[in-house]
Amino acid sequence: MDEHGEPYPFTSHSMRHTFVFWCLNHDITTEDIAMLIGLEVVAKYYSVWIHGRQERLTQRMVEALKNKSSKA
Repeated sequence: MDEHGEPYPFTSHSMRHTFVFWCLNHDITTEDIAMLIGLEVVAKYYSVWIHGRQERLTQRMVEALKNKSSKA
């Protein structure tokens, strides 16, 4: 059922969404998923579903800036 209590249409497309959502949230890389379903699809539609993505990117940037300033 959807958020309004209506039956959710079960299609191969909905299974694709479920598969990609599951993969992204089990740390399977977008590159690996893209090999399975196509890079453009992953980049355009699914990257926003990655839990913690922004936090990881921010942390990587902070670490890179710290490393750069410690080498200066």
